[in-house]
Amino acid sequence: METNKFFTCQRAPWAGGDHLAEGQGKFVMGVSLNVILLGLVSFITDVSSEMIHPVLPKFVETLWASALAVGLVGGVGDLAQNILKAPAGYISDRIGRRKALTAAGYAISAVSKMAMPFSASWPQIMAIRAIERTGKGVRTAPRDALIAESGGKRGKAFGLHRALDTSGAVIGSVAALLLLLYGWSIRDIMILGALVAFLALVPLVPVKEVLRPKGTGTRGREEKPRPGLPRDLKAFVLVASLFGLANMTYMLFVLYALRFVSPPLGLDRLTFAVLLYVLFNVVYALLSLPGGILSDLIGRKKVIALGYVVFALTCLGFTAKSVASLAPAAMAFFCLYGASKALIDGTQRAYASDLAPAGGRGYALGIFHTSIGFASLASGAIAGLIWDLVGVTWAFLYAAVLSAISAVLLMALCK
Repeated sequence: METNKFFTCQRAPWAGGDHLAEGQGKFVMGVSLNVILLGLVSFITDVSSEMIHPVLPKFVETLWASALAVGLVGGVGDLAQNILKAPAGYISDRIGRRKALTAAGYAISAVSKMAMPFSASWPQIMAIRAIERTGKGVRTAPRDALIAESGGKRGKAFGLHRALDTSGAVIGSVAALLLLLYGWSIRDIMILGALVAFLALVPLVPVKEVLRPKGTGTRGREEKPRPGLPRDLKAFVLVASLFGLANMTYMLFVLYALRFVSPPLGLDRLTFAVLLYVLFNVVYALLSLPGGILSDLIGRKKVIALGYVVFALTCLGFTAKSVASLAPAAMAFFCLYGASKALIDGTQRAYASDLAPAGGRGYALGIFHTSIGFASLASGAIAGLIWDLVGVTWAFLYAAVLSAISAVLLMALCK
């Protein structure tokens, strides 16, 4: 073993040139090189995705879509990505090839993004986005398991990964904003974003597969029963799914800005809505790593509960339409939205990884993501329907109340 302040290199006797033993390998400032490479992949992918995402709600709206339709486009996409996470995680546990599934997922997303700008109706783009999100469903659980098994502090590892991911989101959304200011059409921005997605496949090449210690996998040995889900993990999945019912798609937040917020400085509504989305991503990126480190220090549950409360306050702010329609207030609320995502997303994954059994971590993370996916579909549909039937204020009030209840239940029921 070779060590210095910033870099550690450890190898196990059964780790070949393209594989690492669990928790072994190269570390940079306490974080596995695998985590950094996977973060770079996510960074480039999010540059691509976030060039598309901030203009997607307007693109859908131009196809004569209601708030319910916008919620469904977002919700069906979330369902598509999450429903495959359990099978993908289980398969990665069985075959011991997390990297291959991760790469396949990124490739599916890159190819399908190319079809999005040519959609002629909102049901068509809903179907194409579902296929694109399927790629995310294939890759997420194996990738998260690979991060968890690559060594180092998990909170920091997941926080760093989310920070790189959301930094890409900032650059992508800023690029979309600048292109809008330069007069690019929504369709042209989406095409360029789709092309960028293919570059994300390059950093995957040097990622090392992780070989778990003997007795924790099934590949090449007599098959053993898959470990059951621990009670604490089941309780957390239940609470996280309840919050998922409140956690409406980002597209409804952007739609709110498009319809109700008065832009300053002579900006049009679309440009200012994208600017708000950039602000959301900046806060998300800046707080993701500190959120992960904080969860290592004070515990994951407290950080997640705080995130739920911040999200509740965000939605509560949007219920006051006379206030939220003002540009400074809208900017503040989008900052709170970014803070809530930073506290919740990476920390929930790290917490689920902590509670999952070592021999079935991919499957357990898949169950977690699948449950969240079904809740997300319902959330987008319910919030969109409430918006169309009784008004936008009640849609955000629904989300605020449910997320506050989730925070209370998390502290009461989970380990």
